[in-house]
Amino acid sequence: MLVEAAKPGDPVIAIRYGNFLQVLVQFFIIAVSIFLVVKAANRLRQPAPAAPPPPPTNEEKLLMEIRDLLKR
Repeated sequence: MLVEAAKPGDPVIAIRYGNFLQVLVQFFIIAVSIFLVVKAANRLRQPAPAAPPPPPTNEEKLLMEIRDLLKR
């Protein structure tokens, strides 16, 4: 298929990139706003407090006493 040259009186052929740029800018605005909302939500969420360690068992207490006696 051959492309013919434009003749006088033919409709003007235009490259319409304005709509593409508008959609691109809107996409970036929405992406940045969602990113900031998620970032703020993560910052507001508090980490769960760490559980205190369980108390030592009787066996561990005995072993600590032996260790302390051997250090002397």
